Amino acid sequence: MTLQDDIQTWDKKSKQDILDVYNRHSGDADFVGSLLDLSKHDDCSEGATWLLKHALENGLELNDQHINVFCGLIELELSWQSKLHILQILPFIIVPAEYKHQMMAFIRQSTEDENKFVRAWAYNGLYELANTYPEYRDGLSVIFDAAQETEPPAVKARIRNVKKSIAKNWS
Repeated sequence: MTLQDDIQTWDKKSKQDILDVYNRHSGDADFVGSLLDLSKHDDCSEGATWLLKHALENGLELNDQHINVFCGLIELELSWQSKLHILQILPFIIVPAEYKHQMMAFIRQSTEDENKFVRAWAYNGLYELANTYPEYRDGLSVIFDAAQETEPPAVKARIRNVKKSIAKNWS
């Protein structure tokens, strides 16, 4: 089966099944390029973005061309799972300057997503982007403090972790 076939037949629930897809295809010649292409397809996006995130968590590094394609994904209509994976990938890349404004808009919009996991990782994304582009640091403490008043515990926990990172890295 091709990578696309494997992703399309994944039930979007079984972690073991998607790990099996990763194990079968991670050695493919253009694995990353294929994942980025498949991330643009509604029927493959969730699996492809999860596989990309998993690869990065296991030491894969994206080249500049791959990062540019990745940044273009935010222009698509995405499921909450794909948004979540994109936000979870941000700690593993440096968003190029030419995409920083679009990425900030995507992240800010994601802080208002109905899914609490997307919102939690969006707050982390604010930190990640501001870590690279200090001009985005102004006002973050106000945003985080306001969110800690209104968000559910899972989001508050992520914000607390972000605030610890800010205290450690921006002092």
